[in-house]
Amino acid sequence: MSQANIPNITPSISLTREEVVNLILSSIAMQELGLSHIINAEAEKIQYALGTLEGGGVTPAPTLEQIIALNCNVKEMLGEVMKTEIILQSKMDSLKAFNKGGTGTVGPTGPTGPTGGGGGVTGSTGPTGSGGGATGATGPAGPTGPTGSGSGPTGATGATGAGVTGPTGPTGPGGGATGVTGPAGPTGPTGPGGGPSLQNYGNFVIDTQCVPTYGNVHLKTILPQDLSGINFNGVDTITITRTGLYYIDWVVTLAACQPIPSLFALLINNIPHSGTALHERSGVITSSRIGILNAGDVVRLVNLSNGQRGLESAFAANTAGHLSIVRIADGGV
Repeated sequence: MSQANIPNITPSISLTREEVVNLILSSIAMQELGLSHIINAEAEKIQYALGTLEGGGVTPAPTLEQIIALNCNVKEMLGEVMKTEIILQSKMDSLKAFNKGGTGTVGPTGPTGPTGGGGGVTGSTGPTGSGGGATGATGPAGPTGPTGSGSGPTGATGATGAGVTGPTGPTGPGGGATGVTGPAGPTGPTGPGGGPSLQNYGNFVIDTQCVPTYGNVHLKTILPQDLSGINFNGVDTITITRTGLYYIDWVVTLAACQPIPSLFALLINNIPHSGTALHERSGVITSSRIGILNAGDVVRLVNLSNGQRGLESAFAANTAGHLSIVRIADGGV
C-alpha cells in the first residue's frame, strides 16, 4: 500500500494564539445558535400539531396515535441535539486547557548562605588504659562488733510429770447453813394471744348521679358500723390510716343510652388501678384489687371516659353501685 500524498496548500495562513482561540470560540457559538434554532423549530412543530400556535394548526386535529408519533420524532431529534452538545462541551474543555499556557522553566538555585557561628570544637577522646593489673593483698581483719540486744528463743517445755493421785480425804461434818437464794431469771416471751383482732374496713354506697369526665364518684355510708379504722371525707375520698394488705371491690351501674365506651377505675395516689371498660350503652362495670396500701394513701373511684357518664339505681337494690375495702393482713414497706 503506497504512502498518502499530502498536497502543498497555498497560500500559508499565519494566526496568533489569541486569534486561534477566538475563531474556535466563534465556531462553538455558531453551532450553539444553530442548535437553538433546531430546538425552537421542534417546539413550534408540536404547537402547530396541537393548534396552539398563532395562525391555527393542523386541520383536522391529529389523533392520539399521530401525536404520540410526533412526540417520538421530536424525542429523536432532541437526542441528536444532545450528542452535538456533548461534542461542543468537549471542544470547550480542550480550549480552556489550551488557553491556560505552559509552565515556565525553573530558575537556577540561589547560593547557600553562610553557616552561623557554633560552639567550640569538641576535643578527641583520650586512649583507654590497658587492663589486667594484679590484685592487691587482703588487708587485716577488723575488730569484732558489739553483741546485739535481744533474748534468744524460748526453749521447749519439758514433759509433765506423771504423779499418782492421792487418796480421797474424809467427809467433813454436816449441818452447814443454807446458801443465799440467787437472783430471779428473765421473763420468757409472751405466748400466742387469743382470737383475731378487728381489721380496718369500709362499706360505701353509690347513689344515682352524673359523673363528669375525670370526676370522682360520690360515696356515702349508711350506718356508723359501715366504717372502722379508715378516714372518709364524707364525699368521695378514702384515706388509709394503717399499712397492710387490702382487698377492694367496686361496682357501678350505667344509666341507659350512654356513649361508648365507658371506663371507670380506682385512683390510688392519683395513679389508675383496676380500670374496666364497658362497650355497651348501659350495664354494670365492676372490678376488684388486692395489694399493699400504706398509711396516708388516698383512694378514689373516678370516671376516665371521654365525657360525662350517668349512674342510676338498678333493679331493687336502690343504689347505683358500691365500694368495699378491707384490710386482710399485715404488710407494707
